[in-house]
Amino acid sequence: MDPGGGGPTTAMHVTYYAVSGPCGDLLPVDRFTLTFTLTRPRRA
Repeated sequence: MDPGGGGPTTAMHVTYYAVSGPCGDLLPVDRFTLTFTLTRPRRA
């Protein structure tokens, strides 16, 4: 999660993983970024 640089926008970087193989290796299958605007003031 990146709270941003003092502006109203916050970003959350998300990665979905799949479990593969007999040892349970994690493989990234999808990545995206959620960006949203906070509706309440930030704490100082």
